[in-house]
Amino acid sequence: MTETSRLWEATSYTDDNFAEVLSRMVPDGVVSGVDNELVIAAGTGMQVTVGTGEAFVRGTWYDNDASLALAISASDPSNPRIDRIILRRSTSGNTLVAAVLTGVAAGSPSAPSLTQTTATWEVTLATVAVGAGVTSIVAGNITDGRTIQANGTPKNLIAFTTDSTAPSGWAEYT
Repeated sequence: MTETSRLWEATSYTDDNFAEVLSRMVPDGVVSGVDNELVIAAGTGMQVTVGTGEAFVRGTWYDNDASLALAISASDPSNPRIDRIILRRSTSGNTLVAAVLTGVAAGSPSAPSLTQTTATWEVTLATVAVGAGVTSIVAGNITDGRTIQANGTPKNLIAFTTDSTAPSGWAEYT
C-alpha cells in the first residue's frame, strides 16, 4: 500500500499535482455568474463565438476575457452533421482551449465523441447542427451543452443552513 499526501510547505509540486488536488474539489464546468458564462452564439458566416467567462476542466482553470470566434468547417452539400464546441485540456501541451470537434456528415448525424484520457480531457460547451449546403450558422442550430457549476462550491459539499428548506439548486441531505 502506498500513502500519498500533499500539499506541504517547501515541497516542489508539478502542475499535474495541483490539478489533481483541485479536480477532487472543483467539478468540471463553467463557473456560474462570471461574465457571459462562456455562452456559445452564432457568429458571422460559418463561425460561432465563445462568450466571456471561466471554467474548470480536470482541476485546470480557464478564463476567456473577450469574445472568441471559432470557425466551423464548410458544410457537406448532401448531408447534415453535428459539431461539438468544447474546452480541451491537454497535459502534453499544458493548454486548455476552446475548440471545434467536427462531426461526420450523415443522413442521421450524431455529435462526435469526447476524448477523456489522462493526456486529453474534453468537456462540451454546445453542439451545432450544420445543415447540408448551409453557408452560415444560425442561433436556432446551437444547443447549449454547458455544465454550470456554482461559483466556488466544492464537489459533494455538505453545508448547514438555518433556513427551513435547502437553498435553490441544493438538495436536502438526509
